[in-house]
Amino acid sequence: MWVVRELLRLLFQIAVAIAIAIVLAGLLALVSSGGFAHALRIAFFLIGGLLILLAGTGNRATMANRRVMSWSIMSGFFGGAGHWFPMKRTRPSEPTLTANAVFVGSGAVLLVLGAVV
Repeated sequence: MWVVRELLRLLFQIAVAIAIAIVLAGLLALVSSGGFAHALRIAFFLIGGLLILLAGTGNRATMANRRVMSWSIMSGFFGGAGHWFPMKRTRPSEPTLTANAVFVGSGAVLLVLGAVV
């Protein structure tokens, strides 16, 4: 069951990336002299490339190891934000998609759409 849920989450996040690219293409088509198809191709390539670059930044553990300060010091109040808003996974025993998988999947779809358009 978790496989279906994670695939649906991945498809939803890919759809959000496509929607953002379409909105960006609409804005680009309004301010440029090219047509919407050209602007759509540029937006797909730009956002797809950005997502592929974001996939290379690493996972949560990599980013946690790069921190210089703890959140409690940066938040300005004793105990940090985690005291009032603890991070909670709804199903800790089941695997979830990593951010890298979402970035690579979304970026690959956008690059393919950019090549097709």
